[in-house]
Amino acid sequence: MREEKIAVYFGNLVQLLVENNLINPLTFNVFSADSFVVDASLLTIHFPWAVSMHMNPEEMTLYVLFLQHPSGIRKNDLWEYYTELLELYRGFARSSDKDWTETVIDNICDTDKNNLFLFRLSHLRCRMQKEHGELFASRFAINRNDRGVYRITALIG
Repeated sequence: MREEKIAVYFGNLVQLLVENNLINPLTFNVFSADSFVVDASLLTIHFPWAVSMHMNPEEMTLYVLFLQHPSGIRKNDLWEYYTELLELYRGFARSSDKDWTETVIDNICDTDKNNLFLFRLSHLRCRMQKEHGELFASRFAINRNDRGVYRITALIG
């Protein structure tokens, strides 16, 4: 608990430095995927600075996919990661229904037909922003860059 409090104070300090243009938020402290700890049994990501966040199986699946691909993925290329997404989701979902897990991943990958992918990213980003602040969300959420690639900004890649 004490470590999380320190992390929040540190995050607030960094936020002030960014707001006063003393550091660039996009280059401040870059991390590798090894800096994150995934607790699959509790669907929790432990971020650098001892901050943790619980996710639902779909969010966890997407987040771990983007941890494994730090250079990012274009929305329309999600189908290329279908097998990887399916394996991840099966590991995180509590349902053993094969048809259901395939339907969920189909809906995430089918970005032309529905917006489940964008909905999950938006929901996760809003929660990060609410729980840990805008700076945290801008660095650790899955964000789209100016080239249309979705990635976790804080990751080296």
